[in-house]
Amino acid sequence: MKNKVALITFQYHQNINFEPLINSLKDFITEVFILSFDEKTILDSITKQNTKIISCFDFNIKKSFQNVLEQSGADWFLLLTPYDVIDDVILKDLKSFVSNNSTNNICLAFKKKTFFIDEYINYSSLSTLTETVLYSKETFVNYFINDSSVSLKINESKYIMPYNLYQDYDQFNLVLTINAKLQAFKQYQQNENISFIKIFFSPFITFIKELFLKKCIFNGFKGLILANLLAFRTLKVNLFLWMQYRHIE
Repeated sequence: MKNKVALITFQYHQNINFEPLINSLKDFITEVFILSFDEKTILDSITKQNTKIISCFDFNIKKSFQNVLEQSGADWFLLLTPYDVIDDVILKDLKSFVSNNSTNNICLAFKKKTFFIDEYINYSSLSTLTETVLYSKETFVNYFINDSSVSLKINESKYIMPYNLYQDYDQFNLVLTINAKLQAFKQYQQNENISFIKIFFSPFITFIKELFLKKCIFNGFKGLILANLLAFRTLKVNLFLWMQYRHIE
């Protein structure tokens, strides 16, 4: 089969239902890889799917992607969270992009519409989030494995992908914590410096940036909560980076 597509998604915690995402893509993908950050037993509903589980307990995302590459025969890699919603319009756009492009240095990005508490937010860095989700194999290898400086040819879709990140407060905060650990590990690999000034002042800068520059204040009280949570994520990144340099688990 030409143009095989592998889905890579993420298990942030044990009780995640992957079926809506996988079923919405069943006519498009040929392989499913779940990168698991949870050391607890994988749910039976996951293992019954035609999936491969890749452990990422150490938050070394590059090593996990290498494992995916070694086990995959795909020409394209689709990176989605279990909270992304794929409707018929987005699926058609994905299929069209793959069929109309040869597998060279090219990828496809979507702007995401983020759900927070009880509505889609219009203001914050999350409301202006644009993420690359579909990579040709060459792009995937160069960007994630070889750390190549080659410039990516990114095509941005005209469609908006719903991103239902908020299920409840604990789940939302857990996802932010895992993202902070991933970012801290990447910064550690890049030998980025950390200081007590950065640890304690950068969260405040994030809060001000989210509240006023990103206009989170226009979301009302929910905007204030979100700005605080994103500032707290910045603090976590700094603390996790500090812990990496001191080899603290």
